[in-house]
Amino acid sequence: MEFAARESIHDYVYLQTCNRVELYYLNNPHQPPDGFVYESGVDAFRHLMRVACGLESFVVGETEILHQIKRALSRAIDEGHCSEGLAWYFTEAIRVGRKGRKSTKISAGKVSVVSLAVDHVRGLIGEMPGKKILVVGAGEIAAKAARTLKGMAVEKIFVSNRNYARALKLARAVGGAAYRLSHLEELVKKVDVIICATSAPHPIITKERVMLAKQGVVIVDLSVPPNVDRSIREMPGVRLITMEELSERARNNLMERIKEMRKVEGIIDAELKNSGARESLRELYLYAEAVRKGEIAKALRLLRTRAPERVIEDMSKSLVKKLYHPLRDRSREMGNTRLVKKQEDTHGG
Repeated sequence: MEFAARESIHDYVYLQTCNRVELYYLNNPHQPPDGFVYESGVDAFRHLMRVACGLESFVVGETEILHQIKRALSRAIDEGHCSEGLAWYFTEAIRVGRKGRKSTKISAGKVSVVSLAVDHVRGLIGEMPGKKILVVGAGEIAAKAARTLKGMAVEKIFVSNRNYARALKLARAVGGAAYRLSHLEELVKKVDVIICATSAPHPIITKERVMLAKQGVVIVDLSVPPNVDRSIREMPGVRLITMEELSERARNNLMERIKEMRKVEGIIDAELKNSGARESLRELYLYAEAVRKGEIAKALRLLRTRAPERVIEDMSKSLVKKLYHPLRDRSREMGNTRLVKKQEDTHGG
């Protein structure tokens, strides 16, 4: 943003995500300082399309980037620093991003271990409404799991953590209840699912702690290193899902997405070839809109002194004339181009 202000760039869109900061701008020759990657023209447009398709994302094919691009464009328009010309490139990129996902499997198969874990749990115990869940931990992974569960209308989310303040903060964010880690044995008796995501160097969920758990309880260990005693798997009525299993699934799904990248790149190449024609139509539309506004303003002035019928007649003739000539000239240019190409082919043959 400092670069935009320093170089007096007034036509730009600023895109910031968890792993990228990008500035797209028009009609300014200045390049950013060292440390930034700079692309221009078709290369910049191609890059924007790749970003929209999820090819440049940390997780290939993820869909959140499309929402982030739309928010960035909307914000730029609202703040008054995005022209119709620049907005066109973004709406085209968003369209291609949707097309890439619809036409290929670039976004197929979950690659988030949290999403995979929740899907696996649903496969074991059925739908989530009415279920009680215990989340052990309050870090990033635990928070993501709790937020995912909140969106699935579970009956209750219990959050237990060594740091009670962090447990309370997360519980409030998801409409759950917070407990200290010392209450673990008591909580285990109440829940259908236990999700453990702590950073402790030793097991938190042990055989002793789940001895009184419900029959059929599902325990998910999302901790690194593992925080669930693996011998729990031997206990009757307890089902354990490990990080290793989920990570393997995530890797397989990601590899399938990577295989789809070439198909998406082919779509982008085809769209770039056709974008010239669409851009010409866009320019024609902008020209026609400017002509329309100008003719309306002129007609409103003339209505003060002339008969409405005469003003409308003159305005309609002027519109036809001003819109016809650009089309005629463009048609002649295309005809000349085809003629030259034909002559060259004949001469070469």
